[in-house]
Amino acid sequence: MKLSEIGDAFRHFKLDVALSEIRERKATALADLEGLRALISAEKRREIGNELYAFAKHFLQRNELGTAGHALRLAVQLDSQNQVFQSRLKVVRATANDTSVDRSMSLLAAQRQLGFSCVKTHCECQNAYQAAQCRDLLGSDRR
Repeated sequence: MKLSEIGDAFRHFKLDVALSEIRERKATALADLEGLRALISAEKRREIGNELYAFAKHFLQRNELGTAGHALRLAVQLDSQNQVFQSRLKVVRATANDTSVDRSMSLLAAQRQLGFSCVKTHCECQNAYQAAQCRDLLGSDRR
């Protein structure tokens, strides 16, 4: 086996390991996968894009916007025609750019409009809906 063939085999092995780690939701795999994008065949790009989308959803549920955004950016690079990936990436970027000051000001404005204020030393509500639930302004959910 030639030295160049050994290098190619090793890079393909690293790609397989990175894909396995993506499926296991290991955030460190994103950097490895990003460096190996050139090895991904055209027919595998959509499949791996879907894996990255599932990966991003997992990290969104954990409120890890940076990791989710990184995964979505890679998914868009692999499958640039997928509108779902593109729209989710835009939402994550917009949410990540929303500063805590902006969010706090928005929450205070909503509380003022709804006619209540939080009496806790540190309000943990992230939006007006959570604040209204916290103050039991919505009543019980009867769906």
